[in-house]
Amino acid sequence: MWDALFMGFRSMGRNESTGEYVLKMLMNIMMNFTVGLCMCFVIFVLSLWSLIKSYQPDTLTAVAFFICAFCGAFATVTSFIVGMFGVAGGGVFAVAKMAETAQIQNGGNGDNMRNRRQHLHYQ
Repeated sequence: MWDALFMGFRSMGRNESTGEYVLKMLMNIMMNFTVGLCMCFVIFVLSLWSLIKSYQPDTLTAVAFFICAFCGAFATVTSFIVGMFGVAGGGVFAVAKMAETAQIQNGGNGDNMRNRRQHLHYQ
């Protein structure tokens, strides 16, 4: 939680572009969610058996419910993490494709702005 709170206060590095900074922030947020969800899952599974035992069911019912609850929690956490990484990867891919299309439309010269600045500087 504190990492997510103070992440926005971190300044960009001297040689770091805006895209690199945004990607670093995105990866940090995704890792925070992943670690948090995995820890919640482990704590849930560890406390699940004591919850089941508090109802004093027979052994077969207790094991069946534990397996069903474990599978449900695992499916929820897995689908959330896979969806989160899928959306982030799709977003990065879409931005990269848009940048590639813009570069092709500008004549394929990625250093076009730098060349203009150098040309103006030498004039």
